Amino acid sequence: LHPFSWKRVIWILIGFGFMGYDIISLTMDVFDLPDWAILQMLEILAGVYWIADVCVSFMTGVVGRSGLCMDLCTIAWRYVTTWLGFDISIVVLQWTAMFIELCGARTGFLGHMRAVRYCRLLRLPQFF
Repeated sequence: LHPFSWKRVIWILIGFGFMGYDIISLTMDVFDLPDWAILQMLEILAGVYWIADVCVSFMTGVVGRSGLCMDLCTIAWRYVTTWLGFDISIVVLQWTAMFIELCGARTGFLGHMRAVRYCRLLRLPQFF
């Protein structure tokens, strides 16, 4: 996937939408709002998007010192040595928090696990 293609731009914009949702939903957690099915569905869609984003990142070309690189092995190695650990940890924590929440458990630790999603904002400079 070319890093400057329209497909990539649309993918990133969808990601920005989910980041915006994370910011709003995490901020609203301080209030005792009802559990609406649409919000739970959006939460699951966001989780699926971030898993897919890990896969897409393995196939998205990278710009290095020598220019654009579209070699899959080089792309994969660069991703593994830069953002993969960060991305996997955020995805695992997000799905763990969703699973615990869907099972009905409400703990203070759960709020901390959900708040880790704010860390995704650290990836914003990568897009510019």
